[in-house]
Amino acid sequence: MFRTTLAGLLANKVRLLLSSVAIFLGVGFVAGTLVLSASMQQSFMDSFARDAKGVDAAVLTDQGAGGFGGPGGHGGQGGDNSDLLPIAALDAIRAVPGVAAAEGRLSGSAPLLGANGKVITNGDRPGAGMAVAQDAALRGFTLDSGRAPTADSEVVVDQATATAQHFTLGQQVGVVDLNSTVEHFTVVGTIDTGSNKAFSNGSVVGFTTPVAERITGVTGYSQINVRAASGTSPATLVSRISALSQVHGDQVLTGSALATQEADKVVHFTSVFTDALLIFAVVALFVASLVIYNTFTILIAQRMRELALLRCVGASRRQVFGSTLLEAAIVGLLASLLGIVVGVLLALGMMAVLSAFGASFPSTSLVVTPQTALASMLVGTVVTVGSALVPALRSTRVPPVAALGDQYEPPAESRKVGWLRLAIIVVFGSAGLGLAVLGHGDSSGPDGLFKIVGGGCVLFVGVLAAGPLFVGPLTRVFGVIPSLFLGAPAKLATANATRNPFRAASTTAALTIGVTLVTLFTIISASVTASAAATITKHYPFDYQVAPLTGGGRGPGGDGGPVGHGGPNARTVPQSVVAALHARPELNVVAAEYADSLTVNGHDARVTAMDPDAYGTVFLPTLTSGSLADLQPGTIGLDSATLARTGAQAGGTVTVQTPDGGTVNAKVVTVMTSGDAIPEVLMPVADFQRDFRPSGASSVSITAKHGVSTDDSLAAVNAATASDALLTVQSATQYKASLGGGISSVLTFFSALVGLAILIALFGIANTLSLSVIERTRESAMLRAIGLGKGQLRGMLVLEAVQMSLVGAVVGVLLGGLFGWAIMGAFIKGSGGTGVTVYPAGQLVLYVVIAAVAGVVASLLPARRAARTSIVSALAG
Repeated sequence: MFRTTLAGLLANKVRLLLSSVAIFLGVGFVAGTLVLSASMQQSFMDSFARDAKGVDAAVLTDQGAGGFGGPGGHGGQGGDNSDLLPIAALDAIRAVPGVAAAEGRLSGSAPLLGANGKVITNGDRPGAGMAVAQDAALRGFTLDSGRAPTADSEVVVDQATATAQHFTLGQQVGVVDLNSTVEHFTVVGTIDTGSNKAFSNGSVVGFTTPVAERITGVTGYSQINVRAASGTSPATLVSRISALSQVHGDQVLTGSALATQEADKVVHFTSVFTDALLIFAVVALFVASLVIYNTFTILIAQRMRELALLRCVGASRRQVFGSTLLEAAIVGLLASLLGIVVGVLLALGMMAVLSAFGASFPSTSLVVTPQTALASMLVGTVVTVGSALVPALRSTRVPPVAALGDQYEPPAESRKVGWLRLAIIVVFGSAGLGLAVLGHGDSSGPDGLFKIVGGGCVLFVGVLAAGPLFVGPLTRVFGVIPSLFLGAPAKLATANATRNPFRAASTTAALTIGVTLVTLFTIISASVTASAAATITKHYPFDYQVAPLTGGGRGPGGDGGPVGHGGPNARTVPQSVVAALHARPELNVVAAEYADSLTVNGHDARVTAMDPDAYGTVFLPTLTSGSLADLQPGTIGLDSATLARTGAQAGGTVTVQTPDGGTVNAKVVTVMTSGDAIPEVLMPVADFQRDFRPSGASSVSITAKHGVSTDDSLAAVNAATASDALLTVQSATQYKASLGGGISSVLTFFSALVGLAILIALFGIANTLSLSVIERTRESAMLRAIGLGKGQLRGMLVLEAVQMSLVGAVVGVLLGGLFGWAIMGAFIKGSGGTGVTVYPAGQLVLYVVIAAVAGVVASLLPARRAARTSIVSALAG
């Protein structure tokens, strides 16, 4: 039987190829994910090992920042330095016996101007500046070109920024200092910061230590690296440094332990990311298993006489069963080998896409381990053999007498729906819908989402079981219009597509999965963007907003502004700029907003203060008690959720604790409906100025004067803010457009991953159609003999594929719409807002049209093959 199986595969190379396509694509996704994960981890491990090569010991703060710290790690530019290692610690470490050299890592915000004179940003964050250590082995980066700065007028720039901005050695560049003044330096080198993620893939400028302190306002170290003198071991050095009072409570590690610790943090991140990718790989494999199952079902049906002949010459049922599984194992193994090659290509593609999204890697070399290859081959083979089990069992039921006839049809009862199938439909369908509805109404956030996801998985089992019941009727509906215009070929196509509802259901189910996920992502993306825009329109109807690059501004779901008490030098909109905006005659409302954190009755909360000009103009909350006019010194406003959380009551008194104002009592005079980015706490500006002493506003909301053109009002805002290079100006339209940008990018990336599952499903349709053409060779020849032309035969097969594609796409859009509604309902209730669920009809219709076109493409080769078959030879066979 082994030789017979091999001979059969070699004699039917087309069958082998068609059986393999779905497998190697599905395995390719798994292999690509594993290769990407191994490559990312090895890349970061190598980079950290390289960075720590010259480090024998390292001291980290007890907050465990590690690395360079980054501009956002310590309160922003010029922020609080209390969580940094003091300069005295570095001096004490240098005096420890056995220390050959010690260097502190100092970094903070240092906005770099690009070739266009504007600040180079990554999102809304400016770049970082750092002190370049004198000891080259302890710098934590490598020089790509030039040299390190030795004079206060010299800097080095990271290689990526230098390439993007076309900076050259000897060129002058501008950097914005702590006081928003542009200082100019000479570029003397370019550097590679490797795997350090503290810089958030933004621009990096290296200064001498005194200049770095002046530019960033940071006067301490996030980390101190130490090189041991000859004869002193790292362990001894760690022991001696740990005994110093200046580093008591901080982490003291050997260089190798530091590299491992930092790499583990990044590896954990990559593991979380690649785990998410593996979910999509499982989806692709599930789709592939449906295609494989369908393929082997058709192959068994086509080989009934061959199998019966084997039974006639003495093969037992067990041998026939084993032969079928052996064929599946061989096909799975060969396709999995090809899948590994596909996976390597996919890993390269995913790495390129991630880099385009701003996720840079220290190295782009791929790591293909034996474990990855073995796991991919095992998965592919097991999935293939598992998918072939049911068809293999059916192959044992072929009676030997079937070899004596021209054709063999399965018993009629095998096409019945059956009570078991109906029970599965009812139980799983009801449970899935129930979980989706419960999740939709759940305001707890993650719990609701888990219910919906679980409901989706359960419901889809019911949909798979119900497929044979609705595929036929839907196909006939889609065949009505073509039948009116195309006549017999269209009617034949509908009849062919509905001839075997079980086969048609498993074929379309694969496409349904992919379209469901893409539809779901589309609805979520459109709904989140629309909800955020609606919030701005409803509650914050400004024309322009001015905010600093490092925070500030108002977004849906938060109050904007810096997180925490940023210190006296935290980035703000200077009062001089606010005054300049007030002075512009083209502008109507100029309302400064301030934001920070405090405690109310012992509970942490976000606080906002606004100029009274904002009330009723650019700030329109829904009030449940009191009015905004009641907010006077000594009073406070709360949103309804904070009111309940803190145990406060409208008209009552709460205890408020602030960084600079201490503990005071305030009367609750205003209660706002929570959600929709409404502040948790609203404080009069006078009280905020007293208790927080801000250096400027977190943001400024502006409306243009009636009758002033958009160009004139925008020019006025730009002129008033031109003195500060770190301020951004956004119109309401630009701001709304940017709100959904992040989630849209992420969902687009995942939609592209789902696209592979859709591609596998389309190959499945082409596969099914190709095998069906082989199966119906004599039937097609008979149709040709009684007058059906080649073009009509091709048209029949094209319409058959289109109808299957439409069924899968339409059901997918309906399911995606259902779960999009459920997820958005949970999101809206969880956030306490009044967001909207948007169904972008144009995009959803486009998905259906694309599926139909893809069905046409999938049918071209099978239709061409059917039309070229000789009528005489087909009838004779």
